[in-house]
Parts: sequence; structure tokens; C-alpha cells
Amino acid sequence: MLANRPTTTELERPLPHNLDAERAVLGAILLDNQTLNAVVEKLKPEDFYLDQHRRMFRQMIALGEAQQAIDLVTLVNALEQAGELGTAGGAAYIAKLVDGVPRVSNVEHYARIVKEKSLLRGAIHQTHAVLQALWEECGSPEELLQRAKSNLEMLSAQIGDGA
Repeated sequence: MLANRPTTTELERPLPHNLDAERAVLGAILLDNQTLNAVVEKLKPEDFYLDQHRRMFRQMIALGEAQQAIDLVTLVNALEQAGELGTAGGAAYIAKLVDGVPRVSNVEHYARIVKEKSLLRGAIHQTHAVLQALWEECGSPEELLQRAKSNLEMLSAQIGDGA
């Protein structure tokens, strides 16, 4: 029945994320800089749900590219120089990242979890955009369906690539 259909397409739940996995990835890099290489192969800063984690990861990548150590002191300094220390959670938050990291050797598993959640968020955003276009009737039905099909194919390719 049409009466039972929702009248809004607004998201009512938080987007998929796993903050423990995000913190574990960042903490593992702080504990063992060699893990950065494995993580960078799987993740981009945009894959992190929290903006403060994205900021930290960007600075970790920059430190790694400059062949500098990545630890509490260097990361705090880099964030401070970029004017991002406060928005990245501050030195105390960064120091807590190394507490409770189950195993540095599992960093690739943690990175996979972060990536999966990122892909799910991307799928939600893509499908939400399609729904909005359909609700707003922005084009002919054929154009809208073609756009929806293109978005779903692009999403399928991203998931298949793990990108």
C-alpha cells in the first residue's frame, strides 16, 4: 500500500563506522612506523569516519613521505605546525591511541574494517543521491534510471576493487 511508504529519505541512523578500528590503525602506526606502508596501500585519509582521524592520517603520510619518524612527538608537532592539533583531538587524545591497540601485526585487518565501513558510507551516499534525484524528478524517468544505473555500476566497481 502506498500509505505505508516513507515520506522522507533523510538518514535517521549514523553512517557505518568503527572507531575502534580507526584508532587501532593510527595507534599501530605510532607504535611501528613500518605499518604505514601496508595501511597506505589500503586506505586514504577520506576512508576515516572522524575528521580528526583523517587529519592525523594525512600528517602521518606526510611524515612518512619525508622519511621522518612517526611518533607522539613528531605527529603532535606536525599537527601543531599545520594548525590542526586542536581539531585532531589534541596531544592527550593522540597519546591515548597507543593504549589498547590489540596487536600491531593485525593492522591490515583493522585497515580492512575501516575500508569496508568507508565503502558502505559511499554506497549510502550514492544511493541517497539517486533517491533524491528520483524524488525531485530532476530529469526524465529514462535519464534518472540511467544515472542510477551508472552510479550503481561505479559503486560496484569500487567495491570490487576495494578502492
